[in-house]
Amino acid sequence: KDLKFEEFSLGQNYPNPFNPSTNIAFTLAQAERVELTVYNQLGMPVQKLLQEYRNAGTHSILFDAANLPSGLYFYLLKTSNGTLIRSMSLIK
Repeated sequence: KDLKFEEFSLGQNYPNPFNPSTNIAFTLAQAERVELTVYNQLGMPVQKLLQEYRNAGTHSILFDAANLPSGLYFYLLKTSNGTLIRSMSLIK
């Protein structure tokens, strides 16, 4: 029997504020295709971190923003269960 996770969640990045990289963790209730994208304050995508099939469970992705300016960014996790979004601050 498959291990079943009850929740679909997107954690707050750590550390936050960050410079130049941070970890983003998320949990999937089931194996599915996920997209994880970082957006700037204007809502423009700046980096697609994931666009692939992932197993149920908790995953962590390293986001390296060395080439981006300081500011507020948003990261959006999209799955068949819905969409979650959080903000993070890059301070150089």
